[in-house]
Amino acid sequence: MNIVNITIFIAIFFIGASVGSFLNVVILRNKKNEKVIGKNNRSYCPSCHGEIRFFDLIPIFSYIFLKGRCRYCRYKIPISYFLIEIITGTIFLFIFLYNYYVTQLDSNLFIITLFHYTIASFAIIIFLYDLWYGEILDKFSITLLIIVLLFEFIFFRGNIFEILISTFIGFAFFGIQFFISKGKWIGGGDLRLGAIMGAILGYNIFIALFLSYFIASMYAMPAIYKKYVKKEKVNSEIPFGPFLILGTFITIYLGDKILEFLL
Repeated sequence: MNIVNITIFIAIFFIGASVGSFLNVVILRNKKNEKVIGKNNRSYCPSCHGEIRFFDLIPIFSYIFLKGRCRYCRYKIPISYFLIEIITGTIFLFIFLYNYYVTQLDSNLFIITLFHYTIASFAIIIFLYDLWYGEILDKFSITLLIIVLLFEFIFFRGNIFEILISTFIGFAFFGIQFFISKGKWIGGGDLRLGAIMGAILGYNIFIALFLSYFIASMYAMPAIYKKYVKKEKVNSEIPFGPFLILGTFITIYLGDKILEFLL
């Protein structure tokens, strides 16, 4: 590994971190019904509403230099901002390294990697919004579904019939649950997310669903134990979107290995 490769890797990481910083803004402003981009929509402190200058918006470094506080009122900036920047940068770097070294893409490296970056960015928004606010916004899920289907159809990455069938399977899987429970088991956003999973993964969606339910059950087990065994009053409801995102992400990069192992 030479200095050029290291420089490229560092650059990709900080591009991802910058995207993570922007995704934070998208999530918070959507929650407040504010415009994300506009002449008078610059970043501001949620406490004193002071305008944040460009030198305080450098991903990762600004948080460290300011010691996690607003320059003006010393409001404590949530560490989630810092962590999301690091995580997004790491995801972007991982995607590039996987496509370059593992799948060894050559002529399609740029377009496939850009496609994966788009999926990852929307997935992070959906993951965090559902985790924090318990809702999957249609503006993000439907937009991502359209992007995925258009990419699949334009670049013919797989069997189009399989893509349409798997998209329907993902939607119907949650649609049946939604219909039977009258919306008590899952939310409407999960239906769109199921369709996205099918469009991205094809028939590997079954692996992703298994992983999602398995991870969710492990996460919910302590709360279920306290509620039904110890008879304690705890909230055992969990947002399912983040687990579907995790299952999808794992399956994109390890789905074939998992299937090979199971068979």
